[in-house]
Amino acid sequence: MMYEFHATRLEGLKQDVKNLLTSTKDRSVLMKLIDSMQRLGVDYHFEKEIEEVLGTQHPDVTSDLYTTALHFRILRERGFPISPDVFDKFRSSDGRFMDSFSRDVEGLLSFRWWRDLGFKDNLKFSRDRLVENYLWAMGTIFEPPLSKCRIGLTKYVCIITAIDDMYDVYGLLDELECFAASVNRWEMENLPDYMEICYVAILNFVNEMVCDVSKHQDSNILPYIKEEWANLCRSHLIEARWFRSGYIPTVNEYLENSCISVGAYAAAIHAYILQRFTLTESTLHCLKNGSELLYWSSLIARLSDDLATWEEHLDREDQCS
Repeated sequence: MMYEFHATRLEGLKQDVKNLLTSTKDRSVLMKLIDSMQRLGVDYHFEKEIEEVLGTQHPDVTSDLYTTALHFRILRERGFPISPDVFDKFRSSDGRFMDSFSRDVEGLLSFRWWRDLGFKDNLKFSRDRLVENYLWAMGTIFEPPLSKCRIGLTKYVCIITAIDDMYDVYGLLDELECFAASVNRWEMENLPDYMEICYVAILNFVNEMVCDVSKHQDSNILPYIKEEWANLCRSHLIEARWFRSGYIPTVNEYLENSCISVGAYAAAIHAYILQRFTLTESTLHCLKNGSELLYWSSLIARLSDDLATWEEHLDREDQCS
């Protein structure tokens, strides 16, 4: 009887959601509804309805930046064609985001931090994806009070993108060994100029985050953050060794290492700290020793990334992917 009661109630709730999907005319409300369903993990109940609704959607020229970014992400995730040109209406004639948008966009996309890093001018091998990285952060952490978290997460992704490119396509193995060792020691010694730029970016970003946390609570997060960056660089180094030696790891070897190198685990830890949650001893212990939630999230991120980039890796004769 209890099962039948809950089954009947479930079907009723599912029908209510289906009615919401088909009756909602406001594009912004509809995108937020689909996004909420994805975050709750219930969207698989409504695949047909979501596909039908999205098939009729086109970017609204009157939408705000957040709604447009959400629309762009959802359509792209589901394989619908949508051009990055939808963001052009938010840019001025010089290609920058207009001053009329929210303060955190203004603060980040003034490009001051990006210019000061020198990545664009001095690391020609690295992808310049500041805007895309910010839009990703905004789609992930969209609440207005979490501006600092969005900006911090964007900085993190910009830096790990440069490091990923450095290990994948540019650095010599001896140089990459030195870089990983420097990050592990937290000391910069005998690095090439382009690696010094990356190292200083990590150092300044981490110091900025640690100082911000210290203003609100007594927890010393530096050892934990340093360990995450050391693990990240070490995992990239392992992949670089595999590639240059022609070694093909087992599936378990590959997944164990690549779940770290994809950067999702460290991203989750940075996001947690940047949101200024109270950091107890128990929390810090969990950050240090990991959790199944973080592991499975990282595994999903790794496999999704590999599905999207395997052809590119094969073109570089990277057999590990």
